[in-house]
Amino acid sequence: MEVVHHSSAFLLPSVAPDHRPSLNYALIVLNQRLPRFTPLLWQHAQLRLCADGGANRVFDEMPGLFPHEDAVA
Repeated sequence: MEVVHHSSAFLLPSVAPDHRPSLNYALIVLNQRLPRFTPLLWQHAQLRLCADGGANRVFDEMPGLFPHEDAVA
């Protein structure tokens, strides 16, 4: 049986790479206000899913989430 592990350890201050567990994270974005730490969640997620208007939230808040990205490029 596969074990599912829920952890928010990646939200803590930086941990040395050799002490980080090798877990895969998924981010599910719903039609809710995105928290200010969404870029951190986005960065750590290997899989990103948008449902129930979540894609609209990401699109609307993209400049704030990724201020250094050039949307034209």
